[in-house]
Amino acid sequence: FLAIELLVILLGVGVYFGDRVWPGVRVAGVNLGGRKREEAIAVLTNRALAAGQEQVKVEVNSEETSKSLADLGFVYEIEKTVDAAMGVGRMHFVSGLKAILGGENLAWEYSVGQRLTLLIEDLADQVDIPAIEPSLEVKTIGVKKVVEALPGNNGQELDRSKLIDDIEKLVEQGKGGKVMGRIVAITPKLTEEELAANQERAEKLLTTKITSKLGFEQWVLDGETLLSFMAFPAGYEEVKIADWIAGLAKTANREPQNALFNFASGKVT
Repeated sequence: FLAIELLVILLGVGVYFGDRVWPGVRVAGVNLGGRKREEAIAVLTNRALAAGQEQVKVEVNSEETSKSLADLGFVYEIEKTVDAAMGVGRMHFVSGLKAILGGENLAWEYSVGQRLTLLIEDLADQVDIPAIEPSLEVKTIGVKKVVEALPGNNGQELDRSKLIDDIEKLVEQGKGGKVMGRIVAITPKLTEEELAANQERAEKLLTTKITSKLGFEQWVLDGETLLSFMAFPAGYEEVKIADWIAGLAKTANREPQNALFNFASGKVT
């Protein structure tokens, strides 16, 4: 019986507020309940002008930058927002029930240009430190080739997506506030133990040669190619290995089967 009574109430509200926003519907705290579409547009137009002047303070690395929402390139889509408000109770009965019982607070619909991206990139330029991935360097000394494992360097970067999300949460509610830019550490640098282990396996691979035979054809996989398959801090780049085997299969006019190597005790199986 309760479900039937609720349905009757919703249908009654729908008839009574046929061309008006359902009661309990708000946009960023602005009550639109009972208003016709044109009235709701007028109310939100005034609110959008005020919201555009709200200040957002962005702090990154103890430096603070303040911009209005309008200066950041946000534009409130008033008609789309009103359409969403008018849809409560009409498009979804659940939202209508929620509006009647406890209220439904909608976020602003909005668009944004390039100014926000430019600001974020400007802030990032002040704190970003590019990381350097570990690598291998092969040198020729006399008639002998030697390899050196390089540890790389750590870096940091501004978490752009989180900063944008935090700003957009303020925009949706049409208000200013302060957001903190999070700096994320990037740590590819090898430890001393990892560097020593990679130096050892690189030296072994450099002196390794693998010969593949198929009928009367053969292919040689030299040490430098094997070094290019190394991943850090351990393991091997399976995609690179698969690409190499796929290329070999084309050369041999055969379809690749299991395009992976297994390395064990200095041998490839």
